[in-house]
Amino acid sequence: MPGMKDQTYRLQVDDFCYLGSYMSYNGSCEKDVRVHIGKATSVFGKMKRTWKNKCISLKVKMRLYEAIILSTLLYSAEVWPVTATLMNRLNAAHHRWLRGILGISWKDKVTNEEVRTRTGQQSMDNILRAKEDFAGLDM
Repeated sequence: MPGMKDQTYRLQVDDFCYLGSYMSYNGSCEKDVRVHIGKATSVFGKMKRTWKNKCISLKVKMRLYEAIILSTLLYSAEVWPVTATLMNRLNAAHHRWLRGILGISWKDKVTNEEVRTRTGQQSMDNILRAKEDFAGLDM
């Protein structure tokens, strides 16, 4: 129309989902980590019968845990700028699931180090570091 200027509108949002990962305007990955923990928790819960099954060895359970739960949790984790707070959340979820597999309550006063020793797992920061090394990232 004559006399109308070209107007461009730009919508600003706090965060949005792109290719399954949440992006934030300030570069934080907090929402993405929360979403991934939620998805992994959901999958972990659906496998409750497997974790409680006495006929399945701990070694097999750990292989399933690594293949299903950790891969669900850590999908696209190589791009997360992980803070100490987020690392604590990831470690808390990791240890909560390992305790669930072992049938250990938090009331049993078993340390996280002992839980990792029994399951043969590493801490989440070591797992993330190995994932970054494998991906060839220098973080």
